[in-house]
Amino acid sequence: MKLRNMSTSIVNSLGQEIDFEAAMSIADPELCEEVHAMSLDTDQEYWDTYCKLHGEKYGEEYAPDCGAAW
Repeated sequence: MKLRNMSTSIVNSLGQEIDFEAAMSIADPELCEEVHAMSLDTDQEYWDTYCKLHGEKYGEEYAPDCGAAW
């Protein structure tokens, strides 16, 4: 899965800095494509949007965003 040019970390919903590349390595490729098509400006916007869509699709928070084991 090819993603945008990424920074090394973003802030999850708990305010914790996490490794963006590592967290996105377990992401849903279809959702990543959908978010990528939105041409968002920052990696944080990408992250926040992905996490929102993940929750809508799966009915649960994205593990790296809520501090769950991943």
